[in-house]
Amino acid sequence: MPGNILDVARQAGVSHTTVSRILRNADGFSYAPGTRRKVLAAARDLGYVPNAAARFMRLKKTRLIGITTQPQNAYATYSLIEKLSLRIRELGYTPVLVDLNASAPAAGGFLDVTHLAGAICMYAKHERELAARSAGFPRGLPLVTIRRQVTAGPGVRMVTTDNVSGLTQAFRHLYDLGHRRIGFLGYSESDPGRQAAYPVLCRQYGLAPRWFSVPVRPENNPFASAVHMARAVSGRRGGVTALLCEDDEFAAGAIAGLDDLGLKVPGDVSVVGFDDLPLAAAVRPRLTTVGVKMNEKADAAARLLVAWIEGNDVQRELLPASIVLEAALIIRDSTAQPPARNHTHAK
Repeated sequence: MPGNILDVARQAGVSHTTVSRILRNADGFSYAPGTRRKVLAAARDLGYVPNAAARFMRLKKTRLIGITTQPQNAYATYSLIEKLSLRIRELGYTPVLVDLNASAPAAGGFLDVTHLAGAICMYAKHERELAARSAGFPRGLPLVTIRRQVTAGPGVRMVTTDNVSGLTQAFRHLYDLGHRRIGFLGYSESDPGRQAAYPVLCRQYGLAPRWFSVPVRPENNPFASAVHMARAVSGRRGGVTALLCEDDEFAAGAIAGLDDLGLKVPGDVSVVGFDDLPLAAAVRPRLTTVGVKMNEKADAAARLLVAWIEGNDVQRELLPASIVLEAALIIRDSTAQPPARNHTHAK
């Protein structure tokens, strides 16, 4: 857990007032270079982030923070936007949607970005577009992306989940159960961390990748798409005994679609989701999935952006360029050993 200002003062051997003045670059105060170095070093060591929300109450700046959006039927995206909105309000700002879908006017959307104090980008392409739109701003537009960072602007920070680790845990779990025909179900264009890890893991374990890709369309939703794909998953050409899914909605749809075909989970096919949405513990069988700490992600993204907006140059240097949250496999009832007729170590 990051230290507070008293921890920094204690480690540096100075008063908390001195710490505050040095970190704020307060006018009218001068400190020896050695004292400044000790304070900055202690702040970095302890991961101290200044309380931007408190300083905001004394300033007269725009209170608007954008959250980018586009046509999207995934519950996980809606849930994260809701959590971000709540946290942004708690920090003293007003969240607003910035519409960046392909059909929106290039200079419009729901809001002109010149009115924003900063923005949180839900997708990599949003980061690129906002970085381009704000290129003429004196300091750019402070951005926090919740995907892998794709631009190199000084005001861009990243908060994401270690999706590669999460998928690795899920793959290893299925392999250890005895599965050798492990498929992946998801959109054809999606989170690169989740999709990119799958073929790498197949190569590492000597298995053939089995892709079940759904074309990206605005009218799609993961549950219905997975129900439709169940026949391909269970067919002779697919022939998988285990299925890794891009998210929990895909996984729930796969379970329903397989059930429609008379196949049981996990008796015939094991299924693993991703995100640990509330539905994961509600569906039957209860879903084995990868938890991604969505509350922590929303909190970290909002706090990091506000700290950048309200910080001075010294304080911004102390902020992390990226925060990567751990993912953890949650084993429930949707995974088991493969059925006896498929339980083979043939690759």
